[in-house]
Amino acid sequence: MVVLLLLASLSVDSQVAPPVFYAPNEELRGYLLEAGEKHPGLRQMHAEWLAALERVPQATSLDDPMLEFGYWLQSDDSRYRVMLSQMFPWFGTLKTRAAQATAEAEAALTRLYAERNRIFAAVKKAYFDYAYLGESIKTTETQADILTYMEGVEQSRYGLGLSSEADLLRVQTEQTKLQDRYDGYLQYRSALSAQLGAAIGREGGDVLPWPQPMELPPPPPPAPVVLARLRVSNPELGEADHIIESREHGIALAKKAGFPNFTLGLEYVDMKDMTQPNPYGPLVDVAGVADGISLRPQPLDLPALPGANASFLERIQGASNFARSLRDQTTPDVVGNLMGLNTLAKAENEWDNETVKDEVMVTVGMNLPIWRKRVRAGIREAQYMKEAAEHDKHRRALSLDASARSAMFGMEDGMRRVRVLNDSLIPQAKRTYETLQSTYATGEMSASFLDVLSSVQTLLDFELEMVGAKRDLLSAAAELELILGGPWADKGVPAPDPVTLPTLGEDSKNKSDTSGETGVSDTSSPES
Repeated sequence: MVVLLLLASLSVDSQVAPPVFYAPNEELRGYLLEAGEKHPGLRQMHAEWLAALERVPQATSLDDPMLEFGYWLQSDDSRYRVMLSQMFPWFGTLKTRAAQATAEAEAALTRLYAERNRIFAAVKKAYFDYAYLGESIKTTETQADILTYMEGVEQSRYGLGLSSEADLLRVQTEQTKLQDRYDGYLQYRSALSAQLGAAIGREGGDVLPWPQPMELPPPPPPAPVVLARLRVSNPELGEADHIIESREHGIALAKKAGFPNFTLGLEYVDMKDMTQPNPYGPLVDVAGVADGISLRPQPLDLPALPGANASFLERIQGASNFARSLRDQTTPDVVGNLMGLNTLAKAENEWDNETVKDEVMVTVGMNLPIWRKRVRAGIREAQYMKEAAEHDKHRRALSLDASARSAMFGMEDGMRRVRVLNDSLIPQAKRTYETLQSTYATGEMSASFLDVLSSVQTLLDFELEMVGAKRDLLSAAAELELILGGPWADKGVPAPDPVTLPTLGEDSKNKSDTSGETGVSDTSSPES
C-alpha cells in the first residue's frame, strides 16, 4: 500500500487537501514517492490518524448496560432478584462527543499532512546537499586540470630558464591544497549519502549515485499572496483550526455535565416457594369460627337485672341468670382468640397458605448534579483550553509568516546570485584567465605567474559559489513549499536566465570513486 495514494483517497472532510509536490527531476520524484511509502515517521502519523478515526464510533456509543443479581442469604426460601439497567446521557451529549472526536481525527489527518511535507522537505534538502557535494567535486576536478596544465607550462619555462623555481613551487602548493579539499569532499560523500537515505526511510546500504541535473524552481508569488495562501493551505494552521473546533465541543460537553443523566431499569424478583400466611390461628380454623374472631370487644346480650321494687328471691334469681348469660357469651370467644394469637407464630408452617406470584418492576433514576462549583470549574477549564488553542494558532501563524519571508528572501537572493555569477562573474573570470594565460605563455611581461594563478583561484571560487547559490535557491524553495503546504506552480519552470545543475559524467564518476588511489583525475570543464 502506498501511503501517498491512501492520503489522496481517504480524508475526513479536511480543509487541507493533500496537494501535489514539486520535484525538479524524476530521480527526486522517485525518492519522494519512496519516502511517502517507507518512511517510519509517516507510517507512525498514519497509524495515529487511523486510531483517531476509531475513537469516533466509541464516542457515539452508550455506556455498557448494568446487570445486577441479588440473593437472600438468610431467608429460608431460595429467593433472588435480577436487574438490567442502562444509563442515557443528557440530550445531545452523544452528538457533541461525536463532533469532538471527528474534529480530533481531522486534526490528526492534518498532522499527517504536515509530517509528510516535513519529510519531503528533508528529502529535498538532503538531495540538494548531496548534489552540491557532487558539483563541488566536479568543479574541483576541473580546477585541478587547470593547475596540472599550469604545472606543465611552468616546468617547461623553468627548464628554459624563463621562470623561477618559486613559481613552480607555488603551482605545486596550490595542487596540494586542491587535492586536500578534493579528498575531504570524497570522504564526506558517504555521510551525505547516508543522510539522504535516512530522509527517504532507507536502511543503511550502498552509497547513492550522484543526483541528476535539476531545473531551477519558478519564482515565488508576491509576498501578500504567499502570506494569504499559507493561512489557508498550511497544515499546521489547519490542525490548529481543528483543535479549536474540538475545544469548542469540549465547552459544550462541560456545560452538559450540569444536566442529569437518566437510568432506565427492569427488575425481576423470584417469589418461588414464598406463600401468603393465613391471619388466623390453626385452633380457630379447627373450631370453625375463624370468620368471627376479633380482638375488639363484642356487644353482649345480657338479661336485665331486677328492679328496686323486686323481692329478695327475684333479685337472687335475676343475678344468677345474668351471671350465667355473661359466662356463656364471653368465655368461648376470649379463650379461642387468646389461643389463636398465642400459637400463630409456632404453627406458621402447619397451615394451608396462598402462593405469591413473581414480581417485575420498571425503575427510572437520574443523577443529581448539585455540585455546581465543580461544573462551573469544568466549563472554565474548557474555555481556557480553547483560548490556549487560539493563542497557539496565532503563534504558529506569526512563526510561519516570518519563515515564509525568510524563505522568499533565500529564493530571491539565490536567484540574484545565480544570475550575477552565470551572466557576469564566471564569464569574466574565464576570459581573464584565458587572456592572462595566453599572455603569460607567450612570454610577455604584462602578465606575471601570480596574476595567472590568482585568476585560476578566482574562477574556482566563483564556480564553487555558483554551486552553493543553486543549492541555497533550491533549499529555500523547498522550505517555502513546506510553509505553503504545497508547490505554488504545477511543475518546475526555468527561472529567468536558467542555469541547470550539471552532474558528473560517467568518466567523472569513475574518476571520483578512484581518486583516493590516483589523485585528482583529469576531466572536462564544467558546464556554465
